[in-house]
Formats: sequence, structure tokens, C-alpha cells
Amino acid sequence: MSKKFKFYKPKSIVSKSAARIAVVQIIYNCLLTSKGTAQVIGEYTKYFKNDLENEFNIDCIDEEYLNLIINNFDHSCLAKIKDYLSEGWTLDRISNVDKAILLAGIIELNLDSQLTRNTIISEYIEIALQMGGEPKFVNKILDMISREIT
Repeated sequence: MSKKFKFYKPKSIVSKSAARIAVVQIIYNCLLTSKGTAQVIGEYTKYFKNDLENEFNIDCIDEEYLNLIINNFDHSCLAKIKDYLSEGWTLDRISNVDKAILLAGIIELNLDSQLTRNTIISEYIEIALQMGGEPKFVNKILDMISREIT
């Protein structure tokens, strides 16, 4: 990551935001490789976790939240994304960055969380902006899915 994230939020909230980015990065690597989540998490922890914590200026990402989301990761969620694509669009046309963001967002929307769906969607829109994804696309798909869930 090239630029520091600027947050004016309590460290506990920033730590959750960092966990979301870590989840997106882990899912992204799972999509690109044939590695399982356990292996990717191990590599992520070894090579990238400290960089992310430094970027967010926190002592530690919220590992409990990271694990809560990532433990619910399943490639079958891709089918849910497919259901919301416009006619003529396929999963192959979506970048792996956007797929990873959407998968993480879908998982978090399905968790029994005290966060509002708008808060969760806003977090993933911000991640899409930071990671070169398509924020409007992420917003549209997560919004449609969230209406089905809640």
C-alpha cells in the first residue's frame, strides 16, 4: 500500500477496518491461487500483517473479527454474486479485486452483527476505492444482497 489510511475513529473501529482489508486480501489470494485459506492466512500473517498495521497506525488488527469473517468464506458465495449481475454479465468479467470485496461484504452482511448494513456496505465501498475496485458496482451488488438478507 502506498498511502497511509487516515482515520479519525477509535482504534477499535480502525482495527476492524484493517481486518476487513486483510480479509479482502486473503480472499483475493485464494481466488488467484489454489491455496486454502489456512495457508494464505499463514503467509499473510508472516509477510503482510505488520505492513497493514503500520498503514493503519494500530498495534494489531482485530484478529477475532478477521477470523470471524474468513472462517465463513466459501467459494459458493460466488453464485450469489452471479444472481445479481446484469443480463450478459458473467463472473469472469468481474475483477478478482471486486470479487474478493464482494465476497467479504456478503459474508459480513450475513453475520449476526450490531453494525447496520449501510455501515458494512460503506466500509467495502471505501475498500474498493482504496484497492482500485469499482465502488459503484460494489455498492449496487452489496445493496441488493443486503435487502435480501435483512
